[in-house]
Amino acid sequence: MPQLVWSLFRSIRAAQTDVMMVDTFDLIVIGGGLAGASGAVEAARLGKRVALIERLEHLGGAVVNTGTIPSKTLREAALTLSGVRSRRSIGVIPSVRPEEMLQALSWRAMDVARNERQALQGRLERQGVHVLHGAASFIDSHRIRIAGTDSVQELAAEKFLIATGSCPVRPPEFTFEHEHVCDSDEVLKLGFIPEKVVIVGAGVIGCEYACTFAALGTEVHVIDGRKALLPFLDVNGHPVLRGVAL
Repeated sequence: MPQLVWSLFRSIRAAQTDVMMVDTFDLIVIGGGLAGASGAVEAARLGKRVALIERLEHLGGAVVNTGTIPSKTLREAALTLSGVRSRRSIGVIPSVRPEEMLQALSWRAMDVARNERQALQGRLERQGVHVLHGAASFIDSHRIRIAGTDSVQELAAEKFLIATGSCPVRPPEFTFEHEHVCDSDEVLKLGFIPEKVVIVGAGVIGCEYACTFAALGTEVHVIDGRKALLPFLDVNGHPVLRGVAL
């Protein structure tokens, strides 16, 4: 009997120790993109104890790493190269090949993204936000488990902000393992200007890349099941966009 009581006592003590080891916050943010980071910073400014969990290696999400900033840099490359071709028409021969210029601007995009990530990290650090990297999953309504590369950690919070962002859809009909098939994230890593490109989907991202590649001199074909491109825009803009993108 004493041995049974002692075993029960040790089990209770171990459970109490486990509870005490769980770090507790007022708010836990899941997702380290701009939305999640902004929410974390604002909560910390209000005096809350905040943790931010990011699954990937870098903070910033699609805006900084794969979307807005890199794609706008590629757009600037297209505008620059369009100017190069215009100068050729009046007899000015550029000394830099378009592919070399595109590579240089791609490096510039990486540098800008790195600076943006550092600035974002600095904002979080100044507000005292605890940043952890790993995949978060809920244990119950107030606890999460974070699976990192080397360990598993548990955190608790009164409130949670889920800002996990989005990723490109990969329909099973397309073989993305093929070197000539890529999604809207991977197109930023091409490193060369294709002679011909087919874009499936005429949403905002598809039309943006269609116009960009067209400005680079690529033959562009856009495939979409809808009758109008970007139907939520002014109807007067549809013919203009079709003339550029198709």
